[in-house]
Amino acid sequence: MSSIKLYDFTKPQNAPSTSGYCQKIETLLRASEYDNYTHHPTLPRSAPKGKLPYIEFTPSPTSPPETIADSHFIMRHLISTKTIRDPDEGLTRAQRADSRAWIAYTDETLYPAVIHTRWARPDNHAAFMTSIPLPALIKPIVGWYLSWKIPSTLWTAGVGRHTNEEIDTLIREWVEAVDARLEGVKYFHGDSPSMVDVAVYAFIVCGLVNGKGNREFMDMILEKERIREYVAGLTRLWFPEYEGILEIVERK
Repeated sequence: MSSIKLYDFTKPQNAPSTSGYCQKIETLLRASEYDNYTHHPTLPRSAPKGKLPYIEFTPSPTSPPETIADSHFIMRHLISTKTIRDPDEGLTRAQRADSRAWIAYTDETLYPAVIHTRWARPDNHAAFMTSIPLPALIKPIVGWYLSWKIPSTLWTAGVGRHTNEEIDTLIREWVEAVDARLEGVKYFHGDSPSMVDVAVYAFIVCGLVNGKGNREFMDMILEKERIREYVAGLTRLWFPEYEGILEIVERK
C-alpha cells in the first residue's frame, strides 16, 4: 500500500492550513478518500523548490520514496499513477478546460491578492501573526522574515504594485464570479465535486481560517449565501472536523 508524507506549514488542529496550496493537496486526498497520509510541518527554505507543499510518496512498503514538489505536479503525479482517482474522470474535454481556467484564476489572481491583504496591511498582519500556531520563541523571527519576503515577492510578481483598492477589486471580482457560477448548481460541474471544487473550496476555507488576517476576503465570502452553503456542504463531506469553519459559514 502506498503512503504519503505531506510537508506543509504548521497546521492548526482540526482546521484548514494557512496555505491555500497546502490545503488544496489535503482536500484532494480527502475528496479521493485517500487516508494513508501524514502531516510534517516545515518551512519553505527546506523544500525542494523553496516553497510548500511537497510530498514524499512511497508507492509500496518496499519502494524508495519519491519527492514531488508544487501542488499542481503533486496532483498530476498522484492521478497519473492511479494512487487516487481522477476527480475529473467524468468530465468532457470542454469541462476540463473550464476547470483548468478556474483553477488558474484562483491560483494566480485570487490567492496572491489575498496574501497581499494578509502581509501588506498592518492590522491584518498583526491579526494573522497572533493566530498562527508557532512557538512563541520563533514566531517574531518567522514573522519578520515573512513580512519582508512575501511583500517583496508580490512586488516582483506585479500584484504588490496595486493599491489596496485595486487588490480588493481583484478579490471581489473572483467572489462575484464564483457566486454567479454556482447559481442553480450544487457543484461546478453538476452533482459531484470535481477538481475545480477541490481548489476553490481549499482557498476559501484557507481564507476563512485566517479570519481577521484577511478580513476583506472573509467579509466578501460571507456576504454570499450561495457560497456559504457550498462551503458548508463540502466541509461536512470532506472535513467534518472543521467545526470552526462550519460555525463561521452557518452563522446567521
